[in-house]
Amino acid sequence: MRTKIADALKEGMARQGVTTYRLAKLSNLSTRIITLVLRGETNPTLETLERLLTPLGLHIEIVKD
Repeated sequence: MRTKIADALKEGMARQGVTTYRLAKLSNLSTRIITLVLRGETNPTLETLERLLTPLGLHIEIVKD
């Protein structure tokens, strides 16, 4: 699941041209937590995942099994 989340975020960020720093500003999350999620080193809560996906125009269904 971690890899699927990380891949979806990376793809969304690349498509939108959003940097980690910009996503942090848009989601009101730290760059550290975003980096951990992108590396697959943590499982974000549903709230955090929603906050990461929304600015990228993605929905939580994209990372469901």
